[in-house]
Amino acid sequence: MSIEHRLCEEKKEEERDYTKDARIYEYGNAANPDLKLIPVLVHPPKLHESGPTEVYKFDASEFLDIGYPCTSPNLMASFIRVNENECIDTNATNATSQALYIIRGSGYTLSQDHGRMEWNTGDMVVVPMTNSKMTHYCTSEKETGGAAIYWVHDEPLLNYLGVKPSE
Repeated sequence: MSIEHRLCEEKKEEERDYTKDARIYEYGNAANPDLKLIPVLVHPPKLHESGPTEVYKFDASEFLDIGYPCTSPNLMASFIRVNENECIDTNATNATSQALYIIRGSGYTLSQDHGRMEWNTGDMVVVPMTNSKMTHYCTSEKETGGAAIYWVHDEPLLNYLGVKPSE
């Protein structure tokens, strides 16, 4: 076989379409499903400025036709109001992490897995996976009589994927 013939055969080999029988799996298709439009919902500050100790979930699951509480298919956001000298439990044990932004107030959060976490206005507390509830205590808030916390976690994403977090 001549050199020219061999080079021509090698070029044909290089031009072959190797993707026609390929199966390609990538995270984006699994984690970003086809979605309904996410509505713009207003969650005014008055939700956390007065009233009882409570978690105010920004639950859009009904609009999105999703069978579990969620703000979007991959996260859940909420306001938490904790009146002075009171506490409230939250539970996101199927989340890889949780973020708490302290809008107003001073206090602490107790977690069986992570201990006591002190916080004050302006703090961001990020908690890795936890196997138990967390309890949030307000020790001081003079302006409205209650701490305000913006709480976000990724439990809806894990529910969608059908997986559990692990250590």
